[in-house]
Order: sequence, then structure tokens, then C-alpha cells
Amino acid sequence: MRRLLTLVLLLFFITACSETIEIGWVGALSGDSIASGAGAKAAVELAVEELNTQGGINGQEIVILYEDGGCDRKKGEAAAERLVEMAVPAIIGAGCSSATLGIADATRETGTVVISPSSSSPAITDAGEHVFRTYPSDTNQGFYAAKLTKDSGVEKIAILHCENVWCTGLRDVYKAEFEAMGGTVVAEKEYLMSTRDLSTELELIQKQGVDGIYFISYQEAAIVGLKAVEVMDWDIKVFGADTWDSPIIPREAGTAAEGRRFTYAYAPMSEAFKRKIEAKGATPVIGTAQAYDNMYLIAKVMNEGALTSQDIAAALLEMPEYQGESGPITFDENGDLENAVYAIGTYSGGRVVKPK
Repeated sequence: MRRLLTLVLLLFFITACSETIEIGWVGALSGDSIASGAGAKAAVELAVEELNTQGGINGQEIVILYEDGGCDRKKGEAAAERLVEMAVPAIIGAGCSSATLGIADATRETGTVVISPSSSSPAITDAGEHVFRTYPSDTNQGFYAAKLTKDSGVEKIAILHCENVWCTGLRDVYKAEFEAMGGTVVAEKEYLMSTRDLSTELELIQKQGVDGIYFISYQEAAIVGLKAVEVMDWDIKVFGADTWDSPIIPREAGTAAEGRRFTYAYAPMSEAFKRKIEAKGATPVIGTAQAYDNMYLIAKVMNEGALTSQDIAAALLEMPEYQGESGPITFDENGDLENAVYAIGTYSGGRVVKPK
């Protein structure tokens, strides 16, 4: 309690006396989700540049403290602990659900607001009253992914997934939805995040006589798995999740990725916004528009008088619909995004193709 009081008092002092105001950011600057991390970082940089030309937050220049949370719960927790020591009122991040849960652990005592741009695990819903996300829960993606596979003529499917909280959470939702639609989950194969050879798992799946694979993976495993299917000369339908929204996968997997499809949460993103992100050397992917909107949301409620973490959280819950680059944003009582629109991405010609 004494530490909490000290941090709150420090926050008031910094807010009142400094010419700058610091906001935290945690994302994947390394590891399997580096493409989404780069997009989110570029988006926050862009938002801060724009906001500072408009007076920042209450006349104070916004400064972002960047931390690498990778795609790991412990790493996310350690990154957030460093930011809590800096008494930031809010943290944007992380992208990966496991890292966001680590951030939630580190900020639970202080109530520092956490607002994720792309964490979708159902477990985020119960991570704490201080945790928000501008990306829909996988309770939605599981349904749309099951519909995609069923509409593609798949009746018997195998689920190939990593072992972390995002993969297993999406697996459970997808399985329930696919079976509710009359499909059969014939096999489930789990692999470690560090795995870089999926040939054994795929050979076991092949023996099960499935007509499709729902492959829940991050970037590196997706490349390895798709290449393995190609080497096996296996004519099988393979579907991915929103983490496949990365230009690196079709580029590195080459012909092995051609025609593969995945679901992702749709963000309208203006062409002007996309060009600005690309000018920063990043590619607009899942979480990019949301990270940009997150910075604007924090600035909005703080400029309207919410200075402490507790006030920021209350203001976000009470906020009327905000129209951002990612679409309309309102939060339910758990801090979850209320709006969910999904689309289908396709790998074609070495790139990600999305509907206009």
C-alpha cells in the first residue's frame, strides 16, 4: 500500500510539474510477432507526432517509453514493471495476449491502465478492471474461422496449435463452433513456441484422413509449417488465424503460402493513414490502426480531465462511441471492444491480399 501511495503521489507531481508526460508502450520488438510490433510502434509514433502539434496532453509534450515484451508473459511482466517504476498513467500494449496478461499482472497493484491493440485471448476479459483492448475477443474469431472452414467444404479438420494462452484459447472456441456447425475435429496437435520443425506433427495429422487443417500459429511457425506441407506434396486445405496478417509469411514461405487464407479483425484504415505508416518503414497489419487509436483515446480522456489511472479507466468505460482508424470503439464493462467485424486475408503472389 505504501508503494502504491508513493507511485500515485509521484504521478500527480509529474503530471502537475513536468513539461512532458510519459506514456508506456510494450510490444513485440523481437520474436514471432515482430511485424505487428513494428506496425504498432510506428502507429503510436505517428499519433504522438500529430498530438504534440495539437498541444499534446494538457499542454504537455507526450513522450513514449518503449519496452520490448516479445510474445511472452514473463517478458511482458518485466517490461511493465519497468514502466510502473516510471509512474506512467497508462500503457499501450501488448500485441500478444500472453505478454498482455503479464502486463496485467505487473500493473494490478497500481491500477495502471493497460490498453492492448491486438490481444484477443478470451482470458483478457478477466485480466482486471484496468485492462482494455481495442481488438475483439477470440470468442468472435473462433466463430468466423469455423464458418470459413465449413464454407470451404471442410467436414473433418485437424487443429495444429502452439501451447500458449492465445493458441489454446482460440483452439477451444474454434473447436466448439466448428462442431456446432456439424463438423468433426479429428485431431488436435500442440507444439512448443520454439518449435521450428512441424513435419512429425503434420505426418501424424495426415494419417488421420482430414480434409483441412486449422493452423493456429505465429509468424515463424506458420512459415515452417506451410513449407513442410509443400515438401510433403500434400494437397490439403490449410487455414490460419489473425497472426497470419504479416507480409513476412508469404514472402518467406513463397509458393507454400500461395492461396492460403486466414481470418482477421477488419479495420477500415484510410489510405492516407496506410501511407503514413509505410513512410515509417512499417506495414499496416493487425493492431496497427488500433495502436494509433489507443494513443488518441488516452490523450482524449486525459485532455478531458482524467489524470490518474483510475480516472482514465473510468473515462474509457463511460466514453461515447469513438470513430478511429480501426472503426467504431466502445468498451463493455470488462474493457472488451464491443464491435467485431472480421474479414478474410489471402496469400497471393508473395503478399497479403485483403478485401477493399
